[in-house]
Amino acid sequence: MSDLAPPDIAAITYLRMWQAGAAEAVGEDFSLMLGRDGAEAIHAFARLTSSITHLPTHSPGCPALGGAESAFAGLLACAASGDEDAAMTYALHLTSGHPPLQILALAARVGLALAHMARHLAQPSGPRHTPTPTRH
Repeated sequence: MSDLAPPDIAAITYLRMWQAGAAEAVGEDFSLMLGRDGAEAIHAFARLTSSITHLPTHSPGCPALGGAESAFAGLLACAASGDEDAAMTYALHLTSGHPPLQILALAARVGLALAHMARHLAQPSGPRHTPTPTRH
């Protein structure tokens, strides 16, 4: 998993946590990182995961990457970027029968939220100091 982009790692980590019964912790992270938008994003995540409940996942913290987990991350990334054809291909792998079109909207919402969270975490923390020019 270490070769994946941060939003993909987050997607798989939160999927594993959710399926392992740590939904509350996932919700807390979304709320902490996204503020008021966290409630909408976690609601979309819950609806999305409930539509693909049969997904086999590794346990949280496992360094291995499963095919279904990879497809889940791909679904979120493609849906968030607006690539509906690729997102639908991933959705077909993750659902039995024809996936509801709503799954793409949910995946886009969650994918965008995870991308935002990853960008936020990548920013340097601490006080920002802008150097002042010196006069000679």
